[in-house]
Amino acid sequence: MLLASAELNNHSETPVYNPIHPFVKIIHRSSHNILQQLNELVDWAKMQREKTTLNPEKIHLVAAVNKSFELLTANTTQKNIVLENKVPLDIYVNADALMLRSILQNLVTNSIKYSLQGGLVVVTAERIDRMAEVCIIDSGIGMEANTRENLFTKSNSASIPGTNNEIGSGLGLILVKDFVTQHGGSLRVESEIKKGTCIFFTIPEY
Repeated sequence: MLLASAELNNHSETPVYNPIHPFVKIIHRSSHNILQQLNELVDWAKMQREKTTLNPEKIHLVAAVNKSFELLTANTTQKNIVLENKVPLDIYVNADALMLRSILQNLVTNSIKYSLQGGLVVVTAERIDRMAEVCIIDSGIGMEANTRENLFTKSNSASIPGTNNEIGSGLGLILVKDFVTQHGGSLRVESEIKKGTCIFFTIPEY
């Protein structure tokens, strides 16, 4: 898939391809990003098998969120979703880079999934007791109390289809809980039907 998208990307500069050039760029970038995510998942599985410890490092949180947004361009384009990064510029976290990327991408992807066409997803953060509390806010369909309570458990692994019938396994949120817990952080959810959702997670501040 990556080779095919690269070939298409190379030919898209010719006049006959010009009208589709923006979409070709998205396809190529998305293919590369999917491969990168698969490699990261393999790395994580290896870490779990070998019980490797965390590899925390100083990470500029606003930059990490921007990177996750960039990787989700294809998702937002399909539904005309606007992503806003409102993380303060002076917040740094002490986190495993691969795990933090997975946390952010899974949660933002979920917000996009349950947002309506033309919706808005915002990421904010603040310092609380030497932790950075990150919040992913969407204006989507929201969820019932039972769904909130089981959101990060195996009993919720049969994921509810998104607003464009997007299908998922629900396992991404189980990974999120695992990664946040390994950092000594916590998760909480605020949501109401038809009023959107706020998912909070904490991670050590650097």
